[in-house]
Amino acid sequence: MARTLADMDLFSIVEAGKVIISERGIYRQVELYERSGALFAAFKGGFVRLLARGLSTVPYVKWEAIEGIAYNEEYNGPKYPKADGLRLVAAE
Repeated sequence: MARTLADMDLFSIVEAGKVIISERGIYRQVELYERSGALFAAFKGGFVRLLARGLSTVPYVKWEAIEGIAYNEEYNGPKYPKADGLRLVAAE
């Protein structure tokens, strides 16, 4: 059965975030994206997933730094922590 847009997790830009990637020795600062908690860098009209230890899903593309956001380092790559929803605090 086909999935609808409402069922899919699409790529979302992380407004405050940037990532520095290197492609065969050439460094660029690019937009940072998130999908289902995983972080991606904009790359040649698409996206590369950021993996652990500075690697990416493209063998010759590595990431050097993620700037502007807090993220969690996990065994399979950096993750963008999402808020679990609103937390209400009782007034004293």
